[in-house]
Amino acid sequence: MQHWMRRNASTMNTFTINKTDFGIDLEESSASIETVDGVDTLTLEINGDEAVHDAISEDEDSEWSWTAYPPRLYLYEFPMTREGDLLKATLTLDDLNEYEAAIYMMEHNDMDGVEISLNAKGELRIEGTVFLLGETHPFSILYQMSENAA
Repeated sequence: MQHWMRRNASTMNTFTINKTDFGIDLEESSASIETVDGVDTLTLEINGDEAVHDAISEDEDSEWSWTAYPPRLYLYEFPMTREGDLLKATLTLDDLNEYEAAIYMMEHNDMDGVEISLNAKGELRIEGTVFLLGETHPFSILYQMSENAA
């Protein structure tokens, strides 16, 4: 059984790395929960907003001037745990051997310590660390989907 989550454009959606918010391209982003044999799995692609990225990266003094595209987080068929009205999961470096997941920003960048939660109001929260150019950077995503998504 698959549940597709539609996003709510009226709510703030953010994709932040190092305190820089790249926004979210709502037309190019999606998330779904599929339940198979009682296990909920999350598949998502969250894309930063190209216009926001362009405004950030065109400044030669910006820490993001080296990027040609906005960031894109992808995660496929990752198991979630139900805790009441919440779906939760933690993604670590060890999980990357088994699951396809990364933040793409000029190359596929590993993540670690990623906490994921989806509540019944459709608020998807993702926070963790991404490795860019050999350095760790905090990131967070808030993506508003339909209510009763979890």
